Amino acid sequence: MGIKDLTEITNRYGGDKDFVLAGGGNTSFKDGEVMFVKPSGTSMADIGPGDFVKMDLPGLKEIMKRQYPEQSAAREAMALEDLMNARVPGESRRPSVETLLHALLPYKYVVHTHPALVNGLTCSVLGPEIAEELFGTEALWVPVVNPGYILARTINDMLEKHRAGGGGDSIIFLQNHGVFIQADTLAAIDAVYDKVVSALTSRLKRFPVRDFTVPSALSEDAVADMVSGDAELKAAGALNADLEAYLQDSESFEPLSLSFTPDHIVYCGFKPLYCEGAEEIADAYREHAATFGAPAKILAVRGAGIFGLGSTARAAELAREVFLDGVKIAVYTESFGGHRFMPRDKIDFIRNWEVEQYRSSVSGG
Repeated sequence: MGIKDLTEITNRYGGDKDFVLAGGGNTSFKDGEVMFVKPSGTSMADIGPGDFVKMDLPGLKEIMKRQYPEQSAAREAMALEDLMNARVPGESRRPSVETLLHALLPYKYVVHTHPALVNGLTCSVLGPEIAEELFGTEALWVPVVNPGYILARTINDMLEKHRAGGGGDSIIFLQNHGVFIQADTLAAIDAVYDKVVSALTSRLKRFPVRDFTVPSALSEDAVADMVSGDAELKAAGALNADLEAYLQDSESFEPLSLSFTPDHIVYCGFKPLYCEGAEEIADAYREHAATFGAPAKILAVRGAGIFGLGSTARAAELAREVFLDGVKIAVYTESFGGHRFMPRDKIDFIRNWEVEQYRSSVSGG
């Protein structure tokens, strides 16, 4: 038990792309008055025992007693400063944005992931009802809430009421985000995850296509040339049977036309660019950037495929990888009443939030 076990379970879930992609997800372990938590933007798959940020638990809990401004930017800036000040002396790394929430959960281990299967539920129309049907009061469902301090505050208040009514707290579903699983042993963490995956799998009407090929009708180099202006861009393409169906026309593409979770905003942009053909790409790309204040990170072309775009090959590949996760989510939502995107105001919050910009820069997005 301890840092060795925390590293093991973090690497295991982080190395499984069914649970975590890029710099998403986080874990923690509590040892007396110290909590070890994953740094912001760091890959769970690669983290080592000495990489976790040591936090002062009493200091973190004091943050929840403080009063912050109602204005979101001022509130989150002050809460972030207090979070950084709650690090154990000598710590210089930036802790996960969900550190406060980890501190509030009364278990030794917390493993937070973003599985496409789970997000098929959390990003669906009937998610709350099906979660209650499958898990009863064992799980808590949290509606869409802006991340950071306000999320920790909201969940803290909801958990108090949930527990008072006899509810459990080992499973917390975050709408349009992911799941928190917490327990005092690794075996218990695994058992709860197995239960969640098994229950959701039993309700599936169909499974997403897992593999993809690089598009042949339109090359990655050709796409990169079409969208590159003063700065050279890279493109990483993908095509499979699911994408072929979604790319038939703009109506078919609607289930992929906006963001499901914060990860999708951070790594592949809040809104992909859909084009009917290659001849539209250059003008549409410029128009998208002018309209939304940022260039598209995903280009979808009917009959060709989707392309992740970025200033480096790694950034383009990350955009592709996370968008393909969104495709899986869209397929899974068909089994849970249909898809439900993040509300536009929550999307705008993430787009402008300094913490997520930092996470993207650290993880190469």
